[in-house]
Amino acid sequence: MIPILNKGKDPKKATSYRPISLTSCVVKTLERIVNERLRWYLESRNLLAPEQAGFRQFRSTEDQVTYLAQEVEDAFQEQKLVFVTWIDLQKAFDKVWKDGLLVKLLRKGVSSNMYQWIRSYLYNRRARVNVDQTKSKKFLLRRGVPHGGVLSPTLFIDDLVSEMPKGIKAALYADDVVIWCKEEHASTATYRMQQAADRLNAWAEDWCVSINKEKSSTTLFTLSPKQKAGTIRLGGTPLREDEEATYLGVTFDRRHTWKPHIAQAETKARRKLAILRKLAGTTWGANEKILKTVYQGTIRPHLKYGSTAWSTSAKTNLQTLDRVKNQALRLITGAMKSTPIKEMEKLTTIQPLCQRREAKTMVQAEKLKCLPDHPMKHRLSNLTKNRLKRSSFVHESKRLSRQYREVLPPNTLPLTQEEEETPEATEKPGIQICTSVPHVISGEDQNDTARQALTLALIDEQYPKEAWIHVYTDGSATNAVLNGGAGILIQFPGGHTATSSVATGKHCTNYKAEAEALM
Repeated sequence: MIPILNKGKDPKKATSYRPISLTSCVVKTLERIVNERLRWYLESRNLLAPEQAGFRQFRSTEDQVTYLAQEVEDAFQEQKLVFVTWIDLQKAFDKVWKDGLLVKLLRKGVSSNMYQWIRSYLYNRRARVNVDQTKSKKFLLRRGVPHGGVLSPTLFIDDLVSEMPKGIKAALYADDVVIWCKEEHASTATYRMQQAADRLNAWAEDWCVSINKEKSSTTLFTLSPKQKAGTIRLGGTPLREDEEATYLGVTFDRRHTWKPHIAQAETKARRKLAILRKLAGTTWGANEKILKTVYQGTIRPHLKYGSTAWSTSAKTNLQTLDRVKNQALRLITGAMKSTPIKEMEKLTTIQPLCQRREAKTMVQAEKLKCLPDHPMKHRLSNLTKNRLKRSSFVHESKRLSRQYREVLPPNTLPLTQEEEETPEATEKPGIQICTSVPHVISGEDQNDTARQALTLALIDEQYPKEAWIHVYTDGSATNAVLNGGAGILIQFPGGHTATSSVATGKHCTNYKAEAEALM
């Protein structure tokens, strides 16, 4: 493990460092194979909570952000409030109770070879710290899932949602947890949330999970200045109440104006805009293609992340992001301030931000409709509430569907998990593999001609051509990495032969070419 100092942290404290683990690439490849099988099993049997989106196929952080934002907007339309508790699980991956994890796997039906493999994978792991080329002694990792492991996020099985009382909803992304309740009065919401906090604390104690109570907080989303929420205590510790809170990179404010988040997005984008200005203002000057790539890769992501939730903000807020985009267009094209924006967009083929937000909203809506167990699926099919002149993700997606009805396809193909073939329980019988030849010795004491003669003699003696089909395979690549090819020669007992060859790719190793020949 190589410790990397977190930005703005005290370098004298060990907790200020993030351990980056460098593990075997071969083991990671094996982990991907096992992870694909385990993930398919859990998904196909609906063994994961619908509220969990972390490291799952077809799920993302923006799904959770959009879900929470829609819940708040629906509450405002119903003259209700939303009381939210933001939970910070302290070093959740590092402190996973291994025995408890194995119990959860058994409860979900993971047994036999898969269970034994995961158990062996988790236990007796050792690590050491590398600082300035100096390595510490190896120590046993008694708790937690492996750092840098491909399988670790899947093994972080969170059954927290099932422990929550009635009336409490949740959204999870791995160890990022938020729970909330929707009520008419703040006193009722406080009572329900305290019940949930007690259940949460009991669950954490049962499964050896640590909650960072200093970073955990609550927020009351309401349009009424008279509503005041009570203090929530987690294990006897009162949680602070925040007017603004950041969840998965998106900042929520209690009146849902999105102004703080858009201001932060503008600040981050303008910092990156300075890079573009430097590149455009140098003596040699970067060309338009490079400047456009820098804008699309480093500036625009800040201007559109989470837009499915905050695209309903006031136009004055959204215009601040448009101004950043317009400045980037002038730097890319070298145009003056009086140049029309539309002409620069046509010249650079860069879409306006409003169009990208609309496209993202429509794609997100269709994706949620195709996820059968996602909480937002039924919300999109229900009627909208229009008591207030406020818009939301559901309002926008339905408006855009009506607007582009003539050009959109009538039906969207559903998202489906890739089918996994069930592996055979036993290997095929009757296969013998011979990797040694009598009288063939290693080293330079025996030349290639002698080795070939001894090998051919063994084949003729044990596998005569009159009774056996002989298959010869070969694969190679130029300099072992380029323009690979595979070929086979088949000799049948009747005397006739068959050959075949195939290209294995411009970028190909000898190993891959040999494997293709065998296949």
